[in-house]
Amino acid sequence: MTEQSKSSFEYISRKPRKGKAKQLVFLLHGYGKNADLMEKMADEIEARMPHAHIIMPHAPDFLDQPENEDKNILKIPDDVRLDDDNVPSEMRRQWFSIAFEDQASMRDEILKVAARFNTFVSAKRDELGLDDHDIAVMGFSQGGGIALYSALLRDTNIGCLVGHSTIFIGDQGLQSKPSTLFLYGADDSEFTKDVQTTQAIYQESARQLAMFLDDLTVKIIDGLQH
Repeated sequence: MTEQSKSSFEYISRKPRKGKAKQLVFLLHGYGKNADLMEKMADEIEARMPHAHIIMPHAPDFLDQPENEDKNILKIPDDVRLDDDNVPSEMRRQWFSIAFEDQASMRDEILKVAARFNTFVSAKRDELGLDDHDIAVMGFSQGGGIALYSALLRDTNIGCLVGHSTIFIGDQGLQSKPSTLFLYGADDSEFTKDVQTTQAIYQESARQLAMFLDDLTVKIIDGLQH
């Protein structure tokens, strides 16, 4: 069941299978999808972490497909194009528009959404009586960018951070350094429709993260696409 938070995020939540919550896990979906995409991931986490309270937020904005895709730095995935009438428009969400011609403008927008998401995270943490070290945040694709920046903007380290098949551009205002896993598929061509170029984006993102973080694991999965 979808719920609404005071900070205006709709979300799906799962209470712990056993007892009181000892961990708080956030799962962020990708561009053009919604929180339903993360249900299978939640199943896996529940099986391994029965004391975890899991929250899957819907991205705050409805999908707004750019009119001139050729001018964007990222491409629209084929499976989320608005010309697919089988998927209602209200089911398609985005964390931010991809209608940017340069990385700096996109990063500024990511930082705005990440700050807003952090308010949501802190509110849920306080409701459960937990600390930042009890929090894990995992984001996929566009949601991965929000996950990375939100965790790194916080005053204290969260327990665990995962960025899956996403982009990190770096920034001077980041201050937290949680243990972080950055992973992507060796056959992923999603962002540019070209494997080599997309892989170069991931490699540069990993390099930027390594410049900032003390505890970073980078995992490249053979045969995995987006």
